[in-house]
Amino acid sequence: MRLRRMVMTGVALLPIVGLANVAYANGGGRGWTNVNVTITPTGLDQTFVDTVCDPTNTQLCTYLAKFPNVVQQGDLVGTTVEADAYGVALNGVTVNVYVGTFNGTVKDCGAGTFLYAGSAVVVDGTVFEYPIVNGSGTGELEGITGTIRSTDAGTLTGVLRCRRR
Repeated sequence: MRLRRMVMTGVALLPIVGLANVAYANGGGRGWTNVNVTITPTGLDQTFVDTVCDPTNTQLCTYLAKFPNVVQQGDLVGTTVEADAYGVALNGVTVNVYVGTFNGTVKDCGAGTFLYAGSAVVVDGTVFEYPIVNGSGTGELEGITGTIRSTDAGTLTGVLRCRRR
């Protein structure tokens, strides 16, 4: 009888435990918060590092470029350095692969650094996504996750998950 009551109590608690785990997975767990961010980057001066073209068709090229002096303002305040590699097909389709670092402060999260990386097929109206690399956060940004998105308008927005400050 006693065992039966314990089993019934345990079964009754399963939905509550399950809901708590869902809350933690979505950033609502104890010690973590979701932060909506809006960022305006400046200093977007692209420097070409290298160009390699197919010797049999010089219109088929890949490019290596860098953005060495980007300053972030808004909910992220700091600097980024980014390297891009991209290729352009004869029909104009462009593929861009990028990796960058952020060094600064994130609203409601604190100060530190993180790495982001992504890729995109570029067409009119492309939304670039900059996912934070899991495990790359340092300082108060240790454990930070999320994705920042940009459009042709020049403003970036996103939802980041970090430790409560």
